[in-house]
Amino acid sequence: MKYGSLFSALLISAAGFAFSVSAADKTQVVKVLGGKATVELPVEFVRMPKAILKVIYEEEEDRPQEAWYVEKEGSNVFISFNILDEELKEAMIPMVTATMKNEWSEYSPSMSQVKVNSHKMGRLEFNVPDDEGNGHTHTMIQVSSFNGKIMLVEYYVASELESKYKPAGKVALSSLKY
Repeated sequence: MKYGSLFSALLISAAGFAFSVSAADKTQVVKVLGGKATVELPVEFVRMPKAILKVIYEEEEDRPQEAWYVEKEGSNVFISFNILDEELKEAMIPMVTATMKNEWSEYSPSMSQVKVNSHKMGRLEFNVPDDEGNGHTHTMIQVSSFNGKIMLVEYYVASELESKYKPAGKVALSSLKY
């Protein structure tokens, strides 16, 4: 009889754990860039209002076309999407990614070439120290060719949120479809 009670208690505990999975573990597929692409994000992510984009990216030419963020975390975790006017063929992605790696060399970026949903892409990952010197922002940049133009998908997460949201960034970058 003791074992039956113990089993029941374990079953109830396991069920409670299964239903208390954090929102960062629950995902949604969202359309981005006017429906031209989709990406898988935690359900906590919502489209970033243009007013916040203007604060984060003061210069209009640096501002991405779209960004999604976790509202309660402010600009401490977000993903941005941008299609640039510059042309890019898939064969040139390794060279472009290497050039970007050199531009960010002070942060010792790692570089990789990946295939995401049949598209060749380049990725950079690095940490940018914050202004106070207390932490950093983990940055992941993915470069691809979208209809012959450069597509940049950038994921940012503050160091204090890295353990919760960095895995979601990797999933998002690996789920990009267009």
